[in-house]
Amino acid sequence: MGNETEARRRALWAKQDRQVRNRKPPRLADGRRLIRVFSEDGTDLPLWENSTDHEPRWRARGHELVRRLRTELHGVAEIRAEFVD
Repeated sequence: MGNETEARRRALWAKQDRQVRNRKPPRLADGRRLIRVFSEDGTDLPLWENSTDHEPRWRARGHELVRRLRTELHGVAEIRAEFVD
């Protein structure tokens, strides 16, 4: 991802965070909810395993989860993938 694209994404996320924080109930300006998806790598691994070995698998599963959520919740919620690509 380019620096300009990354900067735009971070600016959008900061704007969305302010919108959600300043509304009761928490919503974006257009009334949709914001769902943030974080990495779950390492949660099902024994302590001695390196979670970075499993990161590519999580990213693939994470992208699939985000795609499905966006399809199912279109118009209801903004789905934000907050894991490293």
